[in-house]
Amino acid sequence: MKKIYCAAITLLLAFIMLIGGCSLNGRDGVDGVNSNITIYDIYTTTNEQRLAVGLPELSYLDFIKEYLSFNGEELERATTLQAAINRSIFSGVTVLCNFEYRLNGSSNTYNQLFTGSGVIIDVDKQAGDAYIITNCHVVYSSSAKSNYCGDIHLFLYGRDVLNVNYTIGSSTVSGEYSKYQIHDGDCGMKAKIVATSLTYDLALLKVSGSDIIKNSEVYAATFYEGEQLTIGQTVYTVGSPGGNGIISTTGIISKDTQEIILALDDENSIKRSYRVLRTDAAINSGNSGGGLFNLNGEIVGIVSAKSNEETAVDVGYALPVSTVKRVIASMRDNQSQYTVNGVYRAVLGVVLATEAVNVTMSPTGEVQISEAAVVSAIKNGSAAYEKLNENDIITNIKIVSSLGEVREDMQITRVYMVEDAMLSARRGDTAIITVKRQGEEKNINITFNTLTKSD
Repeated sequence: MKKIYCAAITLLLAFIMLIGGCSLNGRDGVDGVNSNITIYDIYTTTNEQRLAVGLPELSYLDFIKEYLSFNGEELERATTLQAAINRSIFSGVTVLCNFEYRLNGSSNTYNQLFTGSGVIIDVDKQAGDAYIITNCHVVYSSSAKSNYCGDIHLFLYGRDVLNVNYTIGSSTVSGEYSKYQIHDGDCGMKAKIVATSLTYDLALLKVSGSDIIKNSEVYAATFYEGEQLTIGQTVYTVGSPGGNGIISTTGIISKDTQEIILALDDENSIKRSYRVLRTDAAINSGNSGGGLFNLNGEIVGIVSAKSNEETAVDVGYALPVSTVKRVIASMRDNQSQYTVNGVYRAVLGVVLATEAVNVTMSPTGEVQISEAAVVSAIKNGSAAYEKLNENDIITNIKIVSSLGEVREDMQITRVYMVEDAMLSARRGDTAIITVKRQGEEKNINITFNTLTKSD
């Protein structure tokens, strides 16, 4: 504990200097190199030291409370929305996709640019590498020569597409179409697709060996680790609507979960259903794939759509982090197997119904919903066949690897949690499913020797 105690004193002194507008290296760098240390750097270092001595990581708010002993107005100043947004800006990217299309079915082709947003979730500044999340529909076009874009460029805040030198050339049809050629220069970063999933509308991109990553104040955003979000919780977006550069909008979580249907192809014939959360933060075309963050600067969702109803005002949607983080983890764990696009997942093969919904108020004033996940049907030959019974109520799912590692141990209080939990399973893992059956509690073991691929 002595290391942590000493670090806390150092952190406090550093923070006092920071909020006082002082440089850590003399008068505005006169006596040395300008310091770019922020309170978030100190927060990250503190968690590294805590982990080194066996202590759990702290949230940003808990860090402020425990180490800096701030409260009231001081705490509010130290944890402002503005500070959180300014950090998250360094995790956001503009995504520019250059698709190639055939001209009226002929051998002639033309190019067309589409923009979206993304969020950096892992970065190695020394190597210049980074992983980025975006929506699958940002890098996908059903009518392009190649459905998945092979010419993707990313731009950090301050290096936005407005600063990109791209050339608009003449076309073969009297200027009806334009051909674009992108010159990255010192602005853009070439990215490749690691994995995609139309089923979850997510794509994982990677930048390798980028000097921009090496020399920029880029941060990797972290996932919110909770399983449920709260109505009325303040959130903000970081994205690039219209491809005109990275901006932020603010709002609240209006609804914690609902189902929407999105068209994923250019003819609106391929449609998928997605579980999303609703927000009133402003979302516009080009925001797709950007991060939705809480006041701790943690990702709580990936922006996916806005309402297209003319009467709808301030209605936007984001894929919830409880699903996103597990799909992305699966993509990264299995990326060597991705010869085609899709996600490998464990599938129980059951239909679930919702019963006994209970809505309560927590001691801290947050509305909490709990519901029973009841097995209403079981597919013949599925993993759950002759293991689970109809009318079983699933109350807990524990995923254990063949080496005994616990990957997941989730109490099931919402129906959607069953699928989320199963996303953590890998080939050879066993799911220990706790059910209530005719008033008795039973543990059912199901081992997944094969995984099911979904597109």
